Amino acid sequence: MNQIDNGTINYRDELVRKLIHLCSLSIPVIYYFISRSTAITILLILTVLAILLDLARYLSPGVGNIFYKIFIIFLILLIWSLNRLGNKYNLWMKQ
Repeated sequence: MNQIDNGTINYRDELVRKLIHLCSLSIPVIYYFISRSTAITILLILTVLAILLDLARYLSPGVGNIFYKIFIIFLILLIWSLNRLGNKYNLWMKQ
């Protein structure tokens, strides 16, 4: 541990961390309770949407600008949340 990370995390941040894990756990649980065809349909729709979004950001400058603005905001929020949740690894340099 270094000076910044004293090994403690407040209750709210720990609760958020646990909720993220529970949401991640819900994915295989949901797939267990739905039929194979429904799961394939959901995954197919998500795959097609991802491909269409990827093509749109390359072919349309407007969609690309919106995509990158959202991506940058998401990246900033991800880094902020990792730092708030007590991540001991610095994303900008190795320790």
